[in-house]
Amino acid sequence: ELKKLKDKNIPVHTFYLTNSAKNNFEAIAKETQGRCESLDIRSSAGIIALTHYVTEEVLRKAAGSQGDEAVKLYREIYGKTSFTS
Repeated sequence: ELKKLKDKNIPVHTFYLTNSAKNNFEAIAKETQGRCESLDIRSSAGIIALTHYVTEEVLRKAAGSQGDEAVKLYREIYGKTSFTS
């Protein structure tokens, strides 16, 4: 399945909940040019971080060649929340 996603240039963004999953999740994300982040689902900061992350990736994709600039502007306006805070 990962090969199918990679062949279609679909990034897989991964979130690991424990360090024991980190290496596998990093490999999956790297293989597809996705991002890998730690996520604490037991904290409100984790929920906020996930919201920011999804928003950033939607902006990056929707803005095409200006995606990184759109994310930069979003971070300037709304701040950058750490995924591990």
